[in-house]
Amino acid sequence: MAFFPNLNYYDFRQEGHRLEFNSPEDPKSGLQFKGVVYNEMKGAMSDPESAFVQTLNSNLFKDSQYRFNSGGDPKYITDLQYNELVEFHKMYYHPTNAHFFTYGDLDLNGHLKFVEEQVIAPNFERNEHAHRSELTLEKRL
Repeated sequence: MAFFPNLNYYDFRQEGHRLEFNSPEDPKSGLQFKGVVYNEMKGAMSDPESAFVQTLNSNLFKDSQYRFNSGGDPKYITDLQYNELVEFHKMYYHPTNAHFFTYGDLDLNGHLKFVEEQVIAPNFERNEHAHRSELTLEKRL
């Protein structure tokens, strides 16, 4: 769930990015970056169409959130530190910055009351430092 992820330090070290020897048995074989997130984004950005769309978006949407690669640019993933990940989560993944969507034949007021009483009230205090993200409109070309 977005509000309660397992941001375990050792998981970050394993899954985000890490250094491994090119040949695990040979400590003189040189180092290479590994990690699930790093390798997935490296694979995604090796696709010419994905690289083109990301470059296009970063140039068309210079003033808005759409300029960013949501999965992370492999060139910069290895710069991310664990404490930065935790702080980013605290700032952006807080109910202060959330939108709740429902669908179906539900009593909307009852549903929102349940979310407030069972999820938000017992787990969160108002966070004045949480970032309220707003979409920035681009200047017309």
